[in-house]
Amino acid sequence: MKAVIVARRELSLRRNSVIIFCIIVAFLAVLYTSIYPALQHQASQLINSIGNVYKYVGVVGTVSFSTLQSYMALEMFAITWPILVTVFAASLSGAAISGEIEKGTLGMLLALPLKRTTIYLGKYLAGIISIAIFVITTITPIILIAKIGHINLEFNHFAMTALLCFLFGTAVYSLALFFSALLNEKTYLYGLIGSILFMMYVINAVAVLKPSLVALKYFSFFHYFNVNGSLVNNHISNSSYLIFISVSVFSTVIGVLILKYRNFII
Repeated sequence: MKAVIVARRELSLRRNSVIIFCIIVAFLAVLYTSIYPALQHQASQLINSIGNVYKYVGVVGTVSFSTLQSYMALEMFAITWPILVTVFAASLSGAAISGEIEKGTLGMLLALPLKRTTIYLGKYLAGIISIAIFVITTITPIILIAKIGHINLEFNHFAMTALLCFLFGTAVYSLALFFSALLNEKTYLYGLIGSILFMMYVINAVAVLKPSLVALKYFSFFHYFNVNGSLVNNHISNSSYLIFISVSVFSTVIGVLILKYRNFII
């Protein structure tokens, strides 16, 4: 399949970027997991002193460090991981099409005997594989360090969280690649995706703090990225599946159409 050839080219070109991001997220996963035993003994004091902070940034559910799952849901996945995967997805998508326009290499790619749909789907496939690698690199170190340190861990909960992370990352990448096909410069793409995700984050936080504005949460990815539910309760809501899959499919279809019919001045 020609799309696979395009995906292999894309993965080869973005290999260093993928490796760097995976090293960063793996380091953070090891760090957070390693310090958990020390923090667990001071859990009640920590919750009393900083528990309200999580509410202010939009964390839903009971704040607790009683288990590794609840601790990681708050410390790593509530704030840090979504930011990292957003930057990662924007970096990949920006380089995929907007970056090719800036460098003047998209013209050579379009001149090949390949359909534009094939090119887009190949780049999309490369991004999805990269997101999957990023998620695996996030979850695996946590499990390994927990096993080495004899920390109680619910494997099924982390497997469920890996699925949720993949759905979230895929939705963000799909949206970013759509904008990459629409825009000529990576800078505009980064600013736009960053602004959209930041606004979603703020909307979710406001919805948590203001009961009168609770309906706003349904417009935010972060409402559906409920890692407290997946890590603590081993559950992903149907609405999360629906939103992330729908955004991924819709963005991909529109992105394919844009690349297929857009006239590029290269």
